[in-house]
Amino acid sequence: EYNLSSTSGTRVYIDLDIPETAEFKDQLVENNQPIVQMPKQFKPQMTIQEEMNINRRTISEITKIMWDSDNEETIFTFQGKIINIDIDNSGWYFVSCEVCRKKVKSRDEFFWCDNCNKKACFPIPRYRIQLKVEDSSGMATFILFDSEAEKLLNISAKDLLNKSLEEPDEVILPVQIENLKGKQFVFQIQLNDYNLKYGWEFYTVKKLFDSFEETDKAIQLDKMTEAYINDTSNECSNNLSTEEDGDCTKFHKLDDQSNVQLTPTSVLKENERAYSGTTTKQQRKKIQKTL
Repeated sequence: EYNLSSTSGTRVYIDLDIPETAEFKDQLVENNQPIVQMPKQFKPQMTIQEEMNINRRTISEITKIMWDSDNEETIFTFQGKIINIDIDNSGWYFVSCEVCRKKVKSRDEFFWCDNCNKKACFPIPRYRIQLKVEDSSGMATFILFDSEAEKLLNISAKDLLNKSLEEPDEVILPVQIENLKGKQFVFQIQLNDYNLKYGWEFYTVKKLFDSFEETDKAIQLDKMTEAYINDTSNECSNNLSTEEDGDCTKFHKLDDQSNVQLTPTSVLKENERAYSGTTTKQQRKKIQKTL
């Protein structure tokens, strides 16, 4: 029995006309093992309403959840309001490796990825937004990472960083992120060992559910998707070729399609000052030139 798993950048080819494929088929024929094409299988989908109410708790209840070997539940939801966005310690983004997405470190005039153990040639900025959220029971800190933040803001961290650098006035926090203050969401979070075993009170946001209007639209989309699945679940595909491109998009300006290399000096040092509100207009122009 063979199992196939894929990672970012994996390509899967079916029935390629190459010697290795022919040899493998011949082995199956010799062993009287027929080649059977499996029908499409769809994983049952959870509705938006169900996702919004998974293990519903209050913030106070979530902060008191402790590790229990008999309890494997780690995903919870609550409804709360964003009251502040903390950028004092880590800003609203981090510079990541283009291969593994981990945070990179500065070494002289280049970035270094400890995870890949090599130089990061085209580092990519990604969201890491630290939210202060409250409900009727209390307040806690929740971290909104790149994927969900980009869906919510409808702009990548790279593009938002470029836009903020083009503003004539100093920008401490982009208005798109600033506007999240005062808004209510249903938060779906996933607790990890740091939360459960060590009481770390920074919680990772797994999903965000916006206003009821947007939720209603999503519920309608759920129904359409379910109908589509019912119509196509019995069909079999004759050929399959999938390609998942890793998120290795090079960091460049909106109007610049050429590859641009960032340096720790140009990004980490200058942008650190830019988002603490201490840069001058001349310094901001210098940052923009590096992007």
